[in-house]
Amino acid sequence: MLILRILLFRHGESIGNREQRMPGHYQDSLTRPGKMQTQRLGQALVDQGWIPTQVYTSPAKRSLQTAEILMTQLTAQIQPLQTIPCLQDDRLGEVNNGIFGDLTWSEAQARYPQLCQTLESSLNWIPIPQAESPLDCRDRARSFFTDFIHRHSQSQGDDRIWIISHGGFLPYLLGVILGCDRTWGMGIPNLGCFELSWQGGHFPHFPLDLQECPPALSTEGQLEYHNTARWQIHRFCEPFSPVNPVNPVIPAIPMSSTLPSPRISYPTAPRTASVQRATGETQVAVSLNLDGSGHCQVETGIPFLDHMLHQLASHGLVDLDIKATGDWEIDDHHTNEDVGITLGQALAKALGDRKGLVRFGHFVAPLDEALVQVALDFSGRPHLSYGLTIPTERVGTYDTQLVREFFVAVVNHSHMTLHIRQLDGLNSHHIIEATFKAFARSLRMALEYDPRRLGAIPSSKGVL
Repeated sequence: MLILRILLFRHGESIGNREQRMPGHYQDSLTRPGKMQTQRLGQALVDQGWIPTQVYTSPAKRSLQTAEILMTQLTAQIQPLQTIPCLQDDRLGEVNNGIFGDLTWSEAQARYPQLCQTLESSLNWIPIPQAESPLDCRDRARSFFTDFIHRHSQSQGDDRIWIISHGGFLPYLLGVILGCDRTWGMGIPNLGCFELSWQGGHFPHFPLDLQECPPALSTEGQLEYHNTARWQIHRFCEPFSPVNPVNPVIPAIPMSSTLPSPRISYPTAPRTASVQRATGETQVAVSLNLDGSGHCQVETGIPFLDHMLHQLASHGLVDLDIKATGDWEIDDHHTNEDVGITLGQALAKALGDRKGLVRFGHFVAPLDEALVQVALDFSGRPHLSYGLTIPTERVGTYDTQLVREFFVAVVNHSHMTLHIRQLDGLNSHHIIEATFKAFARSLRMALEYDPRRLGAIPSSKGVL
């Protein structure tokens, strides 16, 4: 059986941490206390016999310095000297906070007062220009961990792995590993550690059993104990408050304590549906998996519509299988509309009672000169507000009037509210494709489960 032991931890204190700058892709160095903190952790790990066979690290300077100090501690004491591979992976980088990256909260308030006021008044995630979304971060974490497991799946020995990353990104990676959602405000101090053991598909949590935790120097130069090596996942914090953007340090629980499970119990029933529609004009069969990977197999007889449906599956991360035949000798109208009707029915069927849904989704998608905004709500009330101005009558053989007819059909039969706004664009193909991509990403956001509302209808009325 494959057994992996993984030590997952945040880098040592950096200049940005000391100055209370928000997470970002900027390059900064470890502070002197951060370096001493890292040296003490390295010594504690050597004393415990926690010698890695492989190290993965973010390419950020503060993470590389952490890895270098820890490796120096190891190589100075391992006899005979072992070569431990150390791989840099961009996917372990810090969350990109866009225009807020490398700013303190007071600096952000001075530059972007209206946006900061909005952030302070909301408990939900608010988009920050040029920043990664939570979905982007989770996808990055899933991509890294999938490749990680594939890389080590053929190992025959007892692999011990260090993974060094950042306080903003680690909760996403932990969420992927443990099968729970990333929780806002989950505070991980510098060099906060998580030890996990992989046994053929399951990750029980094993805290490090060090008798004495490595001390770190405070800003005043006094020794203090952060319980770094005893760090455990023991609770989820309240939603992140931008009033205090620095992650709080949560005290570790004593080793004898019973830890509540960090796993969130999501619904396990598959969200899939298969719908067939047969009329005197068309025959359409749709199979849909809302929790898919973007697999798409479509044959509608309308090449441009097939191309758009591929965008929907790929960017919405839904699995889509559509087979349609129709009276193409007349035109594409009936087939285009009936594909939309059947897809809408499949959506409604797969969603079921809609309990626990985020429900709302929005996205702005660029495609060269085109820019399209989409917002949707699985409200149970069908409505389409369509704001595209497509300059040509056709893209290839596809009648561009059919774009609206497709969305009318989807909206009416899935019972969603959908707003589409064209913010810019000159090329018809670009405008339509940007629309489908924005629709896909909005759909993906709305279809997610809300971990704070599982089992509940997402409506103050109690019904959708």
